[in-house]
Amino acid sequence: MSDFTVRTCARCHRQIRCEAELGRVEETRSALGFKKTVYICADCAGKEHAQEQEKKAEDMRQAQQPAPAPQQERPAPAPGDTPQIDFNWLDQPAPAAGESDTVRAFREVLTKVGLKVAGEQRHGEDTVFFLNFSGDVTQYQMVFNFRDHDRTFAILVPHLVRVPIDKRCEILEKLNEMNRDYRFIRMFVNSEDDVMIQIDREITSESVGSATVGAVAIVGRVVSKVYPELMRIIWSE
Repeated sequence: MSDFTVRTCARCHRQIRCEAELGRVEETRSALGFKKTVYICADCAGKEHAQEQEKKAEDMRQAQQPAPAPQQERPAPAPGDTPQIDFNWLDQPAPAAGESDTVRAFREVLTKVGLKVAGEQRHGEDTVFFLNFSGDVTQYQMVFNFRDHDRTFAILVPHLVRVPIDKRCEILEKLNEMNRDYRFIRMFVNSEDDVMIQIDREITSESVGSATVGAVAIVGRVVSKVYPELMRIIWSE
């Protein structure tokens, strides 16, 4: 073990016990003007980075939206004219709330390949599907998160293993090693000490089929490789 001084995260106030748990170091000034060094844990640093990236993406989307066309004033009706009103729209069925073309295409893919949805939830602009799998080494759940009017979706394996507090540093080091070996996928420990796997994919209603099948295959291979390695660490003396 390397000689590491235990620190306290300035955000969540949890102890930082090894290099793998340290996200970043900041130099600030106190109210009296003295320099102060603060330490941010990897979980808090990751959350802040994700929030910054999401804000940047939202700012870019807002900047790329075309300016609304100026509204033209309608001429006032002449005296005695009867305004014509089109009531045909009353007979048109209302679209399902949040049911984008991509989500509908995803449902069709699941039916086609024979995958059953264990649960479905709606959170604001997000439509979330839960699918259960029995792999070669363990059972796990995959969560597919679609956001309205967005060409990406997130795929999560939320609770692969629970990390004992005394094995946290070794698990983080192993996950860092594996993250260097795999592309387009990341593994991390969340605030509840669960190992999570996440994939973010860019999709359209035309590509959601291949993206879904590919993601299921990738996660299956990763779980069969990662799970035994993590359990070997957890079970070690």
